[in-house]
Amino acid sequence: MKRIIIVILTIVALAALIAAHAWLWYAIVFLFEIHALTTRWILGVALGVLAMGFLPATYVVHKRENRTTSYIYIVMATWLGTALYVAIGTAAAALALWIFPWQDHQIFVGAAALALAIAYAGYGVWNTQYPRYKRVTLPADQYPEAWRGKKIIHLSDIHLGVVHHIGFMRWVVNKVNKENPDIIFITGDLYDGVGRELGQMAAPLKEFNPPMGAYYIIGNHETYVGLDRVFAAIADLPIRTLRNENVELEGVQILGIDYHLPGKKNDERAVLDTLDPERPSIVLFHEPKPDVVEYASTKNARLFLAGHTHKGQLWPFNFITRYIYKRFHYGLSRAGNMMVYTSPGVGSWGPPMRTGNHPQIVVLTIGNK
Repeated sequence: MKRIIIVILTIVALAALIAAHAWLWYAIVFLFEIHALTTRWILGVALGVLAMGFLPATYVVHKRENRTTSYIYIVMATWLGTALYVAIGTAAAALALWIFPWQDHQIFVGAAALALAIAYAGYGVWNTQYPRYKRVTLPADQYPEAWRGKKIIHLSDIHLGVVHHIGFMRWVVNKVNKENPDIIFITGDLYDGVGRELGQMAAPLKEFNPPMGAYYIIGNHETYVGLDRVFAAIADLPIRTLRNENVELEGVQILGIDYHLPGKKNDERAVLDTLDPERPSIVLFHEPKPDVVEYASTKNARLFLAGHTHKGQLWPFNFITRYIYKRFHYGLSRAGNMMVYTSPGVGSWGPPMRTGNHPQIVVLTIGNK
């Protein structure tokens, strides 16, 4: 059954990619008034290769990762994001020509739309390489005296792999250490799903040494890599993995909830029921499912930290994540007396670009330091 679902999803994805590139072919031919049959054929073949290339490149890099397959994957993934904005740009240009009498300047309108689309995609590639600090102050009266003034670093969706490697991880660790945090939480998707040297990519995390420790939970992408490989890679790191368990730190329970494994549903409510509602708690869960968030708020949890959504990563997909996860799709929100922060993530998945939002290193301070 699982294989049938994968085949169906693959066919649907390919059909969508082919349809989008068919539009690109038509739009480019129309906007730039390409009449030469040979040029049309060359354009069609090129777009056909680009349309069909991402899924095979993803499969090959998962099966046999090396420098060549990695470069091919990066090119195809980058084009996938670029094609989105080229399609939007050419559609906007065609609409403008339909509404306004600009036919005498048709090629100029098409060139301007194409240039803006590529520039925006280029900005997205640059943007994803430089996470920004996001500073949030939490109400101090919800925590024991020992926690007031503490600084929490929240990292999510680093996605170490073909695109984000050891250099990116080292840069992130340096940014984190400059903040001198008291505690660090990593809420899943440390890895992307591909990687020959998982331990090497994460090695800079050895530089973490917050006085209250660093804590990690798994996300969906760890299940793609394989949990045995992930745990072997991070075994020597000064990070504690919480798997449906909690620890108490200075009067606060820290609960880490697993992302469900393939074919196995995790009962998040049952895990939340292990909390003592008479004591405050912080909940770590990769996905900000509204029902789970709301249930956590009934357990005297003071803070819920999540990731997963990427805030859509590429505009306009943020509207989809908002529809699925409601007010919990991004940033600071509240459920009852519990504060919720959903990080858009540190890294990226698929197209190595971010548009419409920035990657974040979230700095949470309880009251004033």
